[in-house]
Amino acid sequence: MIVAAVVILSIAALGQSVFGFGAGLISIPLLSQLFPVKDAVTLSLLLQLALGVLVIPSFRSLEWKPLRWLLLGMLPATFAGMAMLWMFEDTVLRWFLAALLAGFLARSFFFPNVRLSWLGSPAGAFGAGSAAGIVQGMMGTSGPILVMFFSEVSRCKVVFRASLLLVLFLSNFLRIVLAGPMGMFNSQVVTAGLYAAPLVALAMWGGERLHHLLSETVYRRSILGILSVSLVMLVLKT
Repeated sequence: MIVAAVVILSIAALGQSVFGFGAGLISIPLLSQLFPVKDAVTLSLLLQLALGVLVIPSFRSLEWKPLRWLLLGMLPATFAGMAMLWMFEDTVLRWFLAALLAGFLARSFFFPNVRLSWLGSPAGAFGAGSAAGIVQGMMGTSGPILVMFFSEVSRCKVVFRASLLLVLFLSNFLRIVLAGPMGMFNSQVVTAGLYAAPLVALAMWGGERLHHLLSETVYRRSILGILSVSLVMLVLKT
């Protein structure tokens, strides 16, 4: 079980290193096949916090105007999401995430020309941030909401990726503050995290270099592929 967890975490680290998100979407559905959802969420939290170092080489690419209102809504909502994690059974959490993914993918595949321009407004950014914070606090998988937001306000893949990395790092930093007192770090989680650390570091190194080789088109299509696989895994589990 530990070996499988190490492989999953390494693949998730590679995915987020390349695309700026996806660690939670890749790791949580797969890890929940091995652990309770709450343990899978905690392992993903450790991984995503470590991936925050990727923000450093991308920091100068950030566009702060659309980020301000998003972060204002997201960071406080992350605490609310962590409190809500303990209010729901595993099955409810999986179906919630599956519905979120299905809605985003349906829009992407069947209505690709529909633009959500209102997300670029302060109210839209604040609302998107609040929703993303709750989902991030509950399951560590706010990627779909953030992808929808940054797809509207960031056309360049470099800016898109840098923005995702920063937002996810800040929200996960807040989550780690509460994770310990809430008893989320059990021996199984800590053991899997320690064993995964070397391969995760290698995956981050490779992902940082692979990102620069992808075209804009391949980058966007790969994101949809990640979300589609995650949805299938969640449905199979439930």
